[in-house]
Amino acid sequence: MRRRIMVVVAAAALLVGCASSHPKSADTPGTPAPKSIYVRTPGGGSVAIAGVTGTSNGATAITIPVPLDRSWKALSAAYGNLGITVAAADPASHTLGNHQVELRRKLKSERLSSFLDCGTGLDGYPHADEYAVTLDVTTQLTAGDDDSTTVRTRVLATATPVSGLASDPVQCTSNGRLEQRIAKLVQADATP
Repeated sequence: MRRRIMVVVAAAALLVGCASSHPKSADTPGTPAPKSIYVRTPGGGSVAIAGVTGTSNGATAITIPVPLDRSWKALSAAYGNLGITVAAADPASHTLGNHQVELRRKLKSERLSSFLDCGTGLDGYPHADEYAVTLDVTTQLTAGDDDSTTVRTRVLATATPVSGLASDPVQCTSNGRLEQRIAKLVQADATP
């Protein structure tokens, strides 16, 4: 019995030693390593989005096989296709977005709850579809290897009841679909 415990302890020590001996990320100091983005499913589970990584600033990064110059030309059209007005653009950093998109129930023709989780009411309806939503969306493009572009989109949102009763805004969480949609639209429009 004692020998079996010693073997288990030795195996655990070996695993801990191996886990800590892996080399650190080659990222530059101060830049967190990318992590996978997981989307909550209706059943309460989660699913990883393939080809997408998240960063600590809340942005979702998706790499598309299109050069940066063509992607930048297509980015504004992608926002327009979604019905999001571009309020600010910086060609030097290849960044554009809008910090005050006021929405009610839908983004273009899709329910807001298909993009955002703002909680649900006692009636079971998603707040994203019932409340006034303020969306803050920003996309930055960076050149990648082999004429590719990394599309980094950050989506923040709050939802406020429209019932007339005073209430604080509810923080919403993106499920990653809007970020994916922006990248796909950029790729589709920029591909000859």
